[in-house]
Amino acid sequence: MFATRPITFIRAIAINLALFGLALAAPMLQSIGSAQAAIVFSQAPDQDFAVPGGSLASFANDQQIADKATFATGITLGGMDAYGLDNAIMAVGESVRVRIFNDAGGNPVTGTSLFDFTENITIRDTDGVAGKTDPGGNTISRYHVDFSIPVVLTAGTYWFSMSRSIGAFSQLTMNGLVAGDDNSRFVNGPFTGQDVNGDMAFRLFDNQLEVISEPGALAVFGLGLAGFGLMRRRRKTA
Repeated sequence: MFATRPITFIRAIAINLALFGLALAAPMLQSIGSAQAAIVFSQAPDQDFAVPGGSLASFANDQQIADKATFATGITLGGMDAYGLDNAIMAVGESVRVRIFNDAGGNPVTGTSLFDFTENITIRDTDGVAGKTDPGGNTISRYHVDFSIPVVLTAGTYWFSMSRSIGAFSQLTMNGLVAGDDNSRFVNGPFTGQDVNGDMAFRLFDNQLEVISEPGALAVFGLGLAGFGLMRRRRKTA
């Protein structure tokens, strides 16, 4: 009887150690293996000199608002943000149409697009808004889509558009981003000229997912496993 008490006591310590380690590591381990793509182009409201302008209605089958981005080297894109008024018109799960055009002397090549596909809004939040509002005091939201098929582009300048598939999207424009460079307006496909309201507020993401790990998570998890190992070894000894 006396011989079993030390074993029982140690086993209890081992169990508590294992449970404590696993419980502590659980929330940390949720972040291990999670990933996020890097921003490779940004005309978001949080830019230092960006001042929210007006909003433009963007329709998938009528008027599409677009703006350009230049890449010095080839790149593969995996997602896009568009900024607009914070209203119930665009919600998570809403269908949007993404189009990408070539550039010709500072204007988009109309008639045909390099890419034309439909995605669903996956995130609606205020990331990149920096607390700014439009001139009317309306709050602004970010609307994010992940590309189902990565968009592979060579070095160069391209025009990007994200419009609501059904109905209008009140898309935000920005002043003070690029001097003398306003966003472009499309009507029924053809290019109609520069718009005076400013640059389109948007961001582009690559498709390289960066693993985010919590420092010490594996160490704490190992502590829990060590407790189970000690408990098992004591059981064999008994």
